Amino acid sequence: MLCPLVNLRLSDLTGRADINDDYTDMLLVLRKPDNFFEDSSYDSDVVINVHSGVLRVASPYFNKAIDSLLEKKSKSNEDLSKNVPLQLVVDTEYPAVVKRIIYYIYKNDYQNMNEDPSSLIPLYVESARFNLVELKNSVVRLIKSQASLEDLANLASAAESAGELELAQECGRILSDSSYAIFSSDLYLKLGYSALKTLLQSDNIQLDEVQVFASLCHYLDSKKNLNSPYSSSQIGTKEKELIKHVRFCSMSPKSLSEFRRESVNTFLLDASLRILNKTQFKPRVFPWMENAEYKTICYNGLFPIMLVRVGKFNLSNLDHDSSNCRLVTPILDTKNQNDSYLAHTHGIYNYTDNKYNLYIKYLISIGVEREGCELFWAFKVSRTSSGRIGLGLTINTDKPLDELSRSTFSKMPKSRKVAFFYDFSQNKFKSGYIDDTSVEQILISLDIKNLWTYESNMNRAVYKLKTNDVVYIRVNVTSTCVNFTISVANVKFNEKFTIPVASKRTIGNSIRRAAILTSPFIVTYDAGDSLLLPELTSKLIVP
Repeated sequence: MLCPLVNLRLSDLTGRADINDDYTDMLLVLRKPDNFFEDSSYDSDVVINVHSGVLRVASPYFNKAIDSLLEKKSKSNEDLSKNVPLQLVVDTEYPAVVKRIIYYIYKNDYQNMNEDPSSLIPLYVESARFNLVELKNSVVRLIKSQASLEDLANLASAAESAGELELAQECGRILSDSSYAIFSSDLYLKLGYSALKTLLQSDNIQLDEVQVFASLCHYLDSKKNLNSPYSSSQIGTKEKELIKHVRFCSMSPKSLSEFRRESVNTFLLDASLRILNKTQFKPRVFPWMENAEYKTICYNGLFPIMLVRVGKFNLSNLDHDSSNCRLVTPILDTKNQNDSYLAHTHGIYNYTDNKYNLYIKYLISIGVEREGCELFWAFKVSRTSSGRIGLGLTINTDKPLDELSRSTFSKMPKSRKVAFFYDFSQNKFKSGYIDDTSVEQILISLDIKNLWTYESNMNRAVYKLKTNDVVYIRVNVTSTCVNFTISVANVKFNEKFTIPVASKRTIGNSIRRAAILTSPFIVTYDAGDSLLLPELTSKLIVP
């Protein structure tokens, strides 16, 4: 006969009509830790009747726990032959999730899961705890299909707590491509030691190294068992292991002098010597690179904090000894204020294709190529005369976008890049191929159908960029396409585009996320327009 303490019948939980609740032999009591030491009244507990044999076979955790219960009963001289069900109390923060685990154990199918995204991390935590390997792997497969940075940060934390260090490290590597978003929120504070260390080791952090060091200090301050270099306590081996992955030699000498502290002086001295001997470590990925039309500004560091469209002009009021380029934005030193470098066009008749091709030369800059699957970049408009700026990404591809563009694609060099960007001058998405033999231009082949300029939705927001606007670019890669989102901070502007480029790359052994080779793409129409990497903010709402 079913024990009266049961408040959730196994037959109801599993939906199986073939289960007779009267023939179960154990009570599984799910209790929140806050209630663990309270009176065992079961008022707030979830009590499920289960078969001890089924749980033994499914989970080493339950097998060991049941053995322990039987041993305890045996030592207390209880009569095991009496028809008294065993009672196994499991303290859990997620009773609803454990109920789902019991459901899947009795369903005996861990492959066809359908769960709310918000429950995936708790489901991973508990499946790892109960050593349900198949269920845990299925949850990871579901999690990797999610595009939420918060889910990845929570997964990294849960994996580290469960001892799954490889998975935690892979999450840290993936999150490095979204370092601005991670460090501008509390997500990096959720990361465990291994995940954060992997993130700091990554070349893909697209931030000024000063921002990286400041964020690390805040992380260390927030942990009870770790100390910041600027706290009153001594730093230990674990802190030094994290600090050594800050690339101090990418900073300017003035920045180094401002960070002097006995606990980090060894790192700063090493960086200073490397700067003097020009033996700096490899810098992290650049958001942009110099060419004939664009100049980058590093302020005596290695990392190009600012990009300025200069054309044939020189820059004035440029203080290379400054440690913070955000204080002064250089201006063009030009005698003729009417001179500007707009994108120019010329036409060529193609007798083979029997059509007129219009070639548009965009004066562009692209960043250092990197492999990524979840990317979040931020760019601040430091100065603009008219807001005519285009921002997006490049993608390495071995196939043309469509058959109409195959002719142009076949004439490209072996290293082929396609650019997708949002052109604020026309409020339209555009795409085209980049001629890698000259990163100063992008060739876009247009026919009478206006190929590769994507007509605006009638309801699309129209926005003109202004000085001090901060633009966010969010990229999510799947095996079949790339999702590209562009938005402007503190403005109701958010546009999305699905790029029809399939991925053949993956990142990670455990998580195996689809990935692409990509870099930021920038085009400006007016000489003097400039962009910089914005300061980290605490107000960012991470998608």
